[in-house]
Amino acid sequence: MHKKLVDIFLLSDSTGETVQSLCRAVMAQFDTVAPNIHVWTLVKEQRQLDQVLNSISRPEKSLVMYTLVDRELIENLEKVCLKQGIPCVSILAPIVRVVEEVFDVVMNPKPGHQHHLNQEYFDRIAAMEFALAHDDGLGMHSILDSDVIVVGVSRTSKTPTTIYLANRGIKAANIPYVSGVALPHELNDVPEHILVVGLTNNPRQLSSIRRTRMSTIDSIGKNSDYDDFQRVKAEVKEAREYCMQHGWEVLDVTNRSIEETSAAIIKKLMIHRPRQCFS
Repeated sequence: MHKKLVDIFLLSDSTGETVQSLCRAVMAQFDTVAPNIHVWTLVKEQRQLDQVLNSISRPEKSLVMYTLVDRELIENLEKVCLKQGIPCVSILAPIVRVVEEVFDVVMNPKPGHQHHLNQEYFDRIAAMEFALAHDDGLGMHSILDSDVIVVGVSRTSKTPTTIYLANRGIKAANIPYVSGVALPHELNDVPEHILVVGLTNNPRQLSSIRRTRMSTIDSIGKNSDYDDFQRVKAEVKEAREYCMQHGWEVLDVTNRSIEETSAAIIKKLMIHRPRQCFS
């Protein structure tokens, strides 16, 4: 399928996470478009904005999206875009207007304010450190300090999932399930407030993922049955049954992104601990 090439310019006065996430979500809906995305972050001064404006080209196939809040920068950006005939969209403005109208308040523009160093920020840092210290079965002496414990066979995205959860301030540990190897005894009596989730995957897809992994590293022998479909099928079945026997939640990650898997876990966590708020 021939895809239309377009340029999308993303501007942010902070890290750019918000505008990039929204752009990805929107462009994923258009399978006939191949976006060439240009990102500028921490744009807080006119000289920085000038550098961005000087690099914008192909106005007939370009779009500017921004999350700036400085009114002078916004006016200058929109003025240049209008002159060059380039569509320019603020992704915050519609929401800000609704909030102002509904709650009868006025926004106090603070560039990058969504990432100011408050307690929530430090909680995320602590959760990130926790995830790294409890990756792949490490740190068992403090595993019961977790909010979530993720268990799963190899290549079910345990580590990236716990890292993503940590970025939401959730202390998550992950433990590998290996056929024939007993899980740590600490999991025999997990306190009720800790959510344990078993990750599973379609055996055929998992076998393919492992085969790709084997082609990139030398630590797994060529004669290994690591990616053998029958072995993977038995391993997945065994792990699923083990989790169900212990009353743990089981989540199938087949064709799920890390974000979708994490969102499902957060939803389960909110049900598991309804009195606690998770972002």
